Amino acid sequence: ERMRNIDVLVNFIAAHSEAQKGMVTYFGSGTKINSPEIARVILQSQKAVYTAMSMLTRLEGCVPGWMLDEEHICHSGCAAGTELEKFICNARDLGVLTGSEAETLIHTLHQHMENFYKRVSALQNGRVSKPIYVQCEESEEAAADQKEATTTTTTTKG
Repeated sequence: ERMRNIDVLVNFIAAHSEAQKGMVTYFGSGTKINSPEIARVILQSQKAVYTAMSMLTRLEGCVPGWMLDEEHICHSGCAAGTELEKFICNARDLGVLTGSEAETLIHTLHQHMENFYKRVSALQNGRVSKPIYVQCEESEEAAADQKEATTTTTTTKG
């Protein structure tokens, strides 16, 4: 639930920020705002963005860092996959790849992207207890403890 709220807030902030720029471009002259009404709307939007940022900061403090990193990796992987698909299609259109080769690559790419989307969904719905794509400190500490225990046991036996 918290991860979904974090996503909503991040997208809310991004949308408002872009809308503010659009308002200035469309209703202003260059980078200047010409009317007090537009200035008021932008200020109200900025207030909503700052409120969302405050809420986001509190929510992020309640979620393990690896979950945020994991979700970021999945979103980045999907974005990279989309770009790679465009590249593959362009290579096919230029004759570098055959249609069959391009289809095989795109099919494999879509399978990986689907895994990323499923992981994001699981993160947002709280169905994840440990990281897959992120090496977190807790995992590193557990691995070090396990290695130390194994070394101690081996040394004691010998």
